[in-house]
Amino acid sequence: MECTRTYYELTLIEPNEEDILFIEKFRKWGEINIYLYRLMMGQNEVLEDYIEHVENEYEGEDEEILVAIFNIVQTANRFKYDVNFILERFKDKINLSHIGSRHEGEYSEQNWNTRLVNFFYELAVYYLSRSSYESGMKALISSMELSINISNDPYLIKCVNLYGEYRRFANEEINVKYQQILQSNNIA
Repeated sequence: MECTRTYYELTLIEPNEEDILFIEKFRKWGEINIYLYRLMMGQNEVLEDYIEHVENEYEGEDEEILVAIFNIVQTANRFKYDVNFILERFKDKINLSHIGSRHEGEYSEQNWNTRLVNFFYELAVYYLSRSSYESGMKALISSMELSINISNDPYLIKCVNLYGEYRRFANEEINVKYQQILQSNNIA
């Protein structure tokens, strides 16, 4: 966190306009990252501040909002936080139709798709561990499909293992989809 504070507190003796823009950008990034680090250390009380700062800084940038939500879900899984209010608040941004529909942004297509695989897997873990089986299975199937599309075998294996753990809670539609995914990719 000390390095983050360094670029958060960046100053120049005689900054020009461009310097001021970059100093302000680094200050905002530093502030967001400090909240993120605190959240990832288990300080749940910064959650609202973190998401508010991300929303303000990245308004209209769905990719960055989703990255922040991924960080929140991952932390929720680690510390057993309830973040349903965040997921509800951003349900339109979390819409599973984000798979395959990517616009230009800061991330390469491969990097973004890998982030989505991770995101939907963590979302599945979150929902399944809270007995929200339908939402969890939908997120898990999305992670599986995208894992196959980008040849991310380690995450595909994690998805298959997680599915096996929660198989008894899958409805018929999810079971059929799961079998189709495996069969169409010569996995079954």
